[in-house]
Amino acid sequence: MIRTSVLAILLSLAVPAAAQVDEAAWITHYNGIDGWFAFEGPERVMELDARDFGLTYPVHVESLKAWFYWGMGSRTDTVITYKLYGGDGQTELWESESLTVPSTNWLYYGLANPVTIDSGKFYIGIASRTVTPWAYPHINVDDAASPQYSLFGTPGNWQVCTVGEYCFYAYVREVTTGVSEGRWVILPEQQRWPTVAGQNLFLPTEAPVQMLDALGRRVRRLSPGMNDTSTLPSGVYYLVATDQGTASRLVVQH
Repeated sequence: MIRTSVLAILLSLAVPAAAQVDEAAWITHYNGIDGWFAFEGPERVMELDARDFGLTYPVHVESLKAWFYWGMGSRTDTVITYKLYGGDGQTELWESESLTVPSTNWLYYGLANPVTIDSGKFYIGIASRTVTPWAYPHINVDDAASPQYSLFGTPGNWQVCTVGEYCFYAYVREVTTGVSEGRWVILPEQQRWPTVAGQNLFLPTEAPVQMLDALGRRVRRLSPGMNDTSTLPSGVYYLVATDQGTASRLVVQH
């Protein structure tokens, strides 16, 4: 089990269930239609398989989010941890530090070091850390008549939630064979790197950047400002800031 102590990272991207964007997606079995709320047990998980959402293994689990029900009111002592379990539903792969649940809101969390899932299903979950039973977090569920992916209880003794699928999401990204992406570059809006290029690529940065192909081979060194990409084959590339050890995905389309 790996424990980290990081600050929850707010994310702005929200992708509907089963959608795929650039080999990455928010995946969930929540259908987007609010049903009621779940109150069973101190720990709840959702079973996921990245292949069900058009993604190819291995993948990195980079972020998590869940929607908590307004009925929690002023119970600000509700504390939870996010968890990830392996395919057997018992092997704990990762757990966050303790987080205070908002009364009515999404609780977003960005993992400092993405967890790699090589194959098969895995589970994302929430475990309550409060000492007051009535302060268990209220989790929004959808209106699914026959939920099957949302469970509650304890590892190895899960029961199906009968009132709907939990509003749990995991943001996962396919892992390329040649490039270790790490945490993707997050720059100020006015300096953000482009993700799509055609005949030219404008690089709003003060330092040169290496351009790699999908196998991790160096293609060229890009300079700040305008770069000619007209001679490059269309496909997926990576822009690597060597001083930061991070990479950003780029699609060249002619």
